[in-house]
Amino acid sequence: MKKVGLYLSVLPHSGGSFQYCLTLIKNMKKLDKKKYKIQVFLNSKIWKKYLPTNFSVIELKKNSIFDNYLNYLGLLFFSKKSYKNFCNFLSPKINQINKAECDLMIFPSQEELSSKVFAKSITTIHDLMHKYEKNFKEYSFIKKLRRDFYYSKICENSMAVIVDSSIGMKHVTDSYGLSKKKIFVCKFEVPEYIKSSKIIDVYKKYKLPRKEFIFYPAQFWEHKNHLNLIKAFNLINKYSKKIDLILVGANKNSLFKIKNEILNLKLNKFIHILGYIKNEDIPSFYKKASLLSYVSFCGPTNIPPIEAMYCGCPVVCSNVYGMKQQVGNAALMINPKSYKDIYKKIKTVLYNKKIKKKLINEGYVNLRKNINNPNICTIIEKLNF
Repeated sequence: MKKVGLYLSVLPHSGGSFQYCLTLIKNMKKLDKKKYKIQVFLNSKIWKKYLPTNFSVIELKKNSIFDNYLNYLGLLFFSKKSYKNFCNFLSPKINQINKAECDLMIFPSQEELSSKVFAKSITTIHDLMHKYEKNFKEYSFIKKLRRDFYYSKICENSMAVIVDSSIGMKHVTDSYGLSKKKIFVCKFEVPEYIKSSKIIDVYKKYKLPRKEFIFYPAQFWEHKNHLNLIKAFNLINKYSKKIDLILVGANKNSLFKIKNEILNLKLNKFIHILGYIKNEDIPSFYKKASLLSYVSFCGPTNIPPIEAMYCGCPVVCSNVYGMKQQVGNAALMINPKSYKDIYKKIKTVLYNKKIKKKLINEGYVNLRKNINNPNICTIIEKLNF
């Protein structure tokens, strides 16, 4: 029997990475119990309620003072083996992972910890937007250097790398020279909570006016492009006061500017910022929303558009990177740099019932096409470890 380790480091506020981990857990439950034993390593007890009872759990010790400097100290070593022995000696957390003697470790959240443990590893690289969208504050010079260092380590040490799309694969090969033979494309899946959560009255729970609304679930990073969406909504608001805009997501570097723009345009009665909300409530927003406006500058692909499709919510989506390949004919594509184009496409969906119905139906078709896509189980079965 092979022992497969799963390292869970992100928290619910991490957004898409957390949702991706939930899907990974769901798929790993399908592995043959006679062939594989699943060992989960937790940085937080929060994960326990999401894990099947047959998964073994090890709660990891907190980072030591040395953990923060292992990457820099690693520059002193020319041998991978000696560096890993050094990490094992200095880091209680890494020592715990190594003592479990897993045949394979899975790192689903871009963790370069894969370069420090003894076991063979599969690591997911969600995006390399620090290289392709360099102008945003969140991709500062220091963060770009750090990310490049981490991802090069991941590519150098991982037995396999998972990406979300063919464009994601191209980004990894172009940026770090990793062979395509080591890269597996696993498209994002609809998270399980979207399928199973109880539908609630969001108007009542969140004290919202009972009006139609446009929905945008995204952390308040600059690259999520809230400012252009607000400018587009301002034109909608001039056309009709019967539509609101609801923004949900964790507080990030652009929230102050967003709030100022709302005040400057006198839209505070029509735009509602709810902050981070529980995953379980998200489906209820999709069910009530007139549309999802996914206007991010970044990709390659994203989870909210497929969530919306599942819930029968029409989509207006940025035409960037792999987004068109992800949504197919189930969205009106927009230029995220043009608030006028965002306005035009949103208005079309709001007031053209025929197009709205077509987008909803195409969303269902799109999801059915992707139902048998490869996932983590496919990769584990293919690898010789």
